[in-house]
Amino acid sequence: MSNLERLHNFGYDYFRGPVSREELQEEIAKGNCRLAVQDYFYTIHDLYLDKEEVILSGKMISETDVIKNQGNIGEFFSRLKKGDVVYADKRRNSQGEELEPGSEKFKTEEERLLNLHLGIYLENPPTIWHSSFISKGTALWPIDKFCYYYKPFVARRINK
Repeated sequence: MSNLERLHNFGYDYFRGPVSREELQEEIAKGNCRLAVQDYFYTIHDLYLDKEEVILSGKMISETDVIKNQGNIGEFFSRLKKGDVVYADKRRNSQGEELEPGSEKFKTEEERLLNLHLGIYLENPPTIWHSSFISKGTALWPIDKFCYYYKPFVARRINK
């Protein structure tokens, strides 16, 4: 069984994730992108990430090594390694309709960071493992499909 086959397939629930270590050890029926990231690290690397390690913060951006998207998406993904966590803004709704710039209004930058979509970058071929309303749960998407719905902002490398 390959490592990816060990990941849990589950339906989508916006409010389920991140979860405690105990909840992560139970059967996963539904969850969000944060839970998919937790599941990846726990299942593949036997590493539990708590809420503070999953959700991006302004402090994390300034104090840790993040890979920023400078506008060239090909160059951004060329710098990533398997297992990097990609944080992205929503670009389109589930019907594929482009969102108006600024339509997701957040009062603060921290609130925006809290609401970024997350996925795990995988190589050969380049794909993103995540969970979304669009896919009705966990899914492995090619980079171009991911970038159609989401605009990558930064990526983080978790020390395993």
